[in-house]
Amino acid sequence: MRSRPIKGQDQQRFGDDPLAVRDTDHYKEEYVTGFVDKWDELIDWKRRYLSEGGFFVEQMKARGVREVLDVATGTGFHSVRLLEEGFDTVSADGSPEMLAKRSPTA
Repeated sequence: MRSRPIKGQDQQRFGDDPLAVRDTDHYKEEYVTGFVDKWDELIDWKRRYLSEGGFFVEQMKARGVREVLDVATGTGFHSVRLLEEGFDTVSADGSPEMLAKRSPTA
């Protein structure tokens, strides 16, 4: 349950036709400061780490992958894991705010 209504800069605006903004730079406005500040609170990273286990790492190693582009990295949780596992990793995200925030695990 939301503790407060979404207002002002925290509000996402898609207009009358949300699909119309799909082919624009509208995504840059989606990660408003209020959302970015709460991102790591919304995701239980410890639980996610445990549930994923080594699945992705094992799959990539089995295929000889050495370099990874982590697209939509958010605050970098998976990038950090990949770096720890020895992969050459580049992180990219459409939101400079997300990249600047960095996960507590990053």
